[in-house]
Amino acid sequence: SPAMWDDDYTGFEWIDASDGDHNLISYLRKGADAEGNREVVVCVSNFAGNPHEGYRVGLPFGGEWVEILNTDAEEFGGSGVVNVGPIIAEDTPWNGRPVSAQLRVPPLGAVWLVPASQVR
Repeated sequence: SPAMWDDDYTGFEWIDASDGDHNLISYLRKGADAEGNREVVVCVSNFAGNPHEGYRVGLPFGGEWVEILNTDAEEFGGSGVVNVGPIIAEDTPWNGRPVSAQLRVPPLGAVWLVPASQVR
């Protein structure tokens, strides 16, 4: 996905760069595919040694989202604090975004989400 490697400055937006209370940052990566469609990846990173259950993050649009990377997955030697199944965006504005979702964010780990429509 170009959203993961495109180096154009327009391909990056902070969602929340100042959540020091939870030691988390979240940002949005965007990139155009071969047809010019904008793909997005939401990245949430936890720098604390404890997980965050029900952590709310703002999303750019509604619908179903899918976790495509969780650095705490057991297959990577992690403890398994993952988001199973689709993540449904709620009509709750958050972080200056129109909708949001609640996530399980692992300790000292990162979660990457994409819209379900982007999963190939």
